[in-house]
Amino acid sequence: MVILMNWSRLITFSLVMSACAFAQAPDSRFIFESGLAGTLLNADTAPASVTEARGIEGWGGATTFSSGSWLQIKGTNLTDVPFRQWIFPDDFAGNNAPTKLGGVSVTVNGKPAFVNFISPGQVNVAVPDDTQTGSVPVVVTNANGSSNTFFAQRVASSPGLLAPPSTFPFSFFVNGKQYLEATIGAANLYVGAPNFVSNFPYPFRPAKPGETIFIYGIGFGDVDPPLPAGVVAGGDKLTAPLTISFDQTRADVSYAGHYPTFIGLYFFAVTVPEVPDGDHQIIVTLNGQQLQQTVYLTTGH
Repeated sequence: MVILMNWSRLITFSLVMSACAFAQAPDSRFIFESGLAGTLLNADTAPASVTEARGIEGWGGATTFSSGSWLQIKGTNLTDVPFRQWIFPDDFAGNNAPTKLGGVSVTVNGKPAFVNFISPGQVNVAVPDDTQTGSVPVVVTNANGSSNTFFAQRVASSPGLLAPPSTFPFSFFVNGKQYLEATIGAANLYVGAPNFVSNFPYPFRPAKPGETIFIYGIGFGDVDPPLPAGVVAGGDKLTAPLTISFDQTRADVSYAGHYPTFIGLYFFAVTVPEVPDGDHQIIVTLNGQQLQQTVYLTTGH
């Protein structure tokens, strides 16, 4: 599930989904890390084994990933820690995200990744900068040693929009359509028909023509000024041209860049155009290429 709770400055991923849950979990940093119990546990624990490494779920479904985007790694014995995610500023070196969390580190093509979330079955990382594309090695290292080498597909660009699928606890796949998770301005008010997602903790209403909504994305590439992967964002601007349309009606995009104070998260401030009430397919192009993601938003006057 993905909830931008209270505009926390942490992009953190829930255990089930792997696309962000933006709320802090209990700090379990000392569990199993010291004492006789930890020593005995480590002695009996099998080495880490990676069975999957792919682009993070919930952002369009692509299995590929790129520099500055997000990678989810699944397997067994990835850590002895039941659950931990990074905390700002405790785990950060200034504005730089950690490359080790709870004793777990990850390399992607030999370069240290930024470890956001760890559990025995899944680790999520922000992908380091690298020009290499194609099949690249992914390795997880913990107190028990290094995992097998798993090869994953890295591409030059992997843009995706926040759209929780049917497998998520708070799914935005409703009545056979995949909707975006978008907010009406910087508030916990979400775009959609009332009670659109069952038991969701915040209200919904259709977006009105003329008002500004926020759409969220990852993997949209270079910005100006440049921002290295793993660094907390300030204000910046996409260098590649971007368009957003409601069906065939072009919308005005007043901001397209990283979300300030987050890592690896983009947002787009979009003015809803004058369109009929109802559902509209949101068509996004980046550098002239349409995103291969069929998603909808609901409008109403």
